[in-house]
Amino acid sequence: MEQPKKSKIKITRTDDTLEIYIPPARFRSYMTIVILGMEFIFSFPILLMAYGVYAAEFPYKVVCAAFSIPFLAGAIGMGAFLPHLLFASTYINIDLKQIKIASRMFGSEIDTPLVILRENLEKIKRTERHTVVINPGNKYTAQAIDERADIVFQAGTDEHSIRFYTSMDLPDTELDWLAFEISNFLKLPITNQFFQIA
Repeated sequence: MEQPKKSKIKITRTDDTLEIYIPPARFRSYMTIVILGMEFIFSFPILLMAYGVYAAEFPYKVVCAAFSIPFLAGAIGMGAFLPHLLFASTYINIDLKQIKIASRMFGSEIDTPLVILRENLEKIKRTERHTVVINPGNKYTAQAIDERADIVFQAGTDEHSIRFYTSMDLPDTELDWLAFEISNFLKLPITNQFFQIA
């Protein structure tokens, strides 16, 4: 199986190691555009209230400053996700002993890397995009959650997903190719898991 055209994923393979680099989402993720839009929306009330704090008399300055706190908190909270979407890349290193999945930003790991011992690895699952219904028996509390397509490493009863470490949705062609490369290197079969769309 060949690498899909326009794929920016890089694979380096030797006899003993397989290294996979998945670039950051940047503007290929809808979340980047949503967060930038929300930052733009939050900036107007913050600017108006900053002017109000500057121009108003003393008792009104306190009111303007207090009213701007939720908008400021929202802007800071939304902005906290932006560096991850713009700069965090995913590295998957597979060697003879373990599989290590890590997110890196500016050359250093930003989360605790996931390490799976190869001796515990049982299978590789390739799942498609699907909807999970939580609490389907109760019409008042039932929730439908959209799950992205994914590659899952199963080690005993534990399932470890690649999607938690990537900042963008990978298309099915890239996921199929990645699953093939990982399966070929580990000499484990791929289990395709298909779901009923709710």
